[in-house]
Amino acid sequence: MQNKLEMLRIFCTAAESRNFKEAAKSLGISPQAVTRAIKELEQQRGEILFYRNTRQIKITTDGERLALSAREAIDRVERILNEKTSTPPDEMSGLIRITVAP
Repeated sequence: MQNKLEMLRIFCTAAESRNFKEAAKSLGISPQAVTRAIKELEQQRGEILFYRNTRQIKITTDGERLALSAREAIDRVERILNEKTSTPPDEMSGLIRITVAP
């Protein structure tokens, strides 16, 4: 079982390129890995996302809807992960109190 976010990323790339081989090339993975991820996603969702034959693939209506939702979700996750915090993690801040015996 693959990471679900990674499966969605693979699916979105395949949906945008309309070609598993091109999607694999742009992601730096094998075409078989793209096919496995799409099949696993189809099994989990219980619906066909691409029509396939020996010459071409065509995204289904359900696949189009999922691609739109998934792309928005992936973009949101990436924005969250890339946000900078206001205080760098290596710096401390706040009030320090020291008590000294007389």
